[in-house]
Amino acid sequence: MKQAILLLSNRTDYAVRERYDKLVKDYGHKVDVYLLFDVTKGYNKHDLVHFEHVYFFDVNSMIDDGYIALKEGFLGNCHYPVLTFHKEYPEYDYCWIVEDDVIFSGNWSTLFDTFTDDSSDLIATKIRSFEDEPTWYWWRSMRAGEGITLNRNAMYASFIPIYRLSAKAIECLDIEMRNGWRGHFEGVVPTVLKKNGLTLRDMNGKGY
Repeated sequence: MKQAILLLSNRTDYAVRERYDKLVKDYGHKVDVYLLFDVTKGYNKHDLVHFEHVYFFDVNSMIDDGYIALKEGFLGNCHYPVLTFHKEYPEYDYCWIVEDDVIFSGNWSTLFDTFTDDSSDLIATKIRSFEDEPTWYWWRSMRAGEGITLNRNAMYASFIPIYRLSAKAIECLDIEMRNGWRGHFEGVVPTVLKKNGLTLRDMNGKGY
């Protein structure tokens, strides 16, 4: 099983460098660690010399490539660069995505090794259905793809400042996003995967 860890950021400051270094130090001997870097607003290449592996993405280029939901902004659509990353690096069976404000106080191997033998397509936190939390603000953002009726019983959400996707999940999301699915990624990702029969796993060992 080949995995990548993608640290998502549009910054190169000390905090991001420190978090990247910790991922490499704790787990870089087992996986490839990338800075998943947003260059939409420009960047200084000298600021990136600290990072061994960098994957660049640009929101405007992704819109041109057919991800039209991004016209509404990148906020809440943070899964899209993972889809483009997988097209260039299809050899990874799983991708962990870590936002740049996530801190793990212990050794990262404690977390990642827990799921080494887990084949779930999505590993996330706080996975719940519409019925579990009907007042969640971002339910209203969700729109199904072309020709699909979305009902509340089929809607799921998760909390994903850190999460893992299988290659199968990424490929499924790519197809469905191009088919017109829209909405906050913490709702769209688990809903689309569940609808397509893929497996969800809550990090706490409970839930769906």
